[in-house]
Amino acid sequence: STSLITAMNNEPAVLRAGTSSEVSPADNIGLSITPQIGTEGIIHMSVSATMSAQSLVREADGVFRMRQGETVIIPGLILRRTAGRTTDIVILLTPTILHARAAG
Repeated sequence: STSLITAMNNEPAVLRAGTSSEVSPADNIGLSITPQIGTEGIIHMSVSATMSAQSLVREADGVFRMRQGETVIIPGLILRRTAGRTTDIVILLTPTILHARAAG
C-alpha cells in the first residue's frame, strides 16, 4: 500500500497501521520520522520503524542524509511465524519539501 506522512521541519511525525483477523490476531506497523531541512535543501531524516505481531517485534532505526526526490530503502522487517508464514516489509521514503504559500 502507499501511505503519505507529512512532517514539519524538526518536528516528529508518526504513522501507525494495524490489522486483526482470525489468522493473524495483531499485526502492527509504526513509522516515526523527524526531518531537518538544511539551507541548501539537504534533508537529514531520523527514522524509526517497528513491526509487531503477537509477541514478535522487529525494529529498524537510522539517520539518513538526502535531497528532495531521492529515495531511501529500509528493508529487513521480517516476521517468521510458526505456521510457515513470513511477513516481509520494505519501507521506501522519498521526501518532498513543501513550501509555504505567501499570504494574499
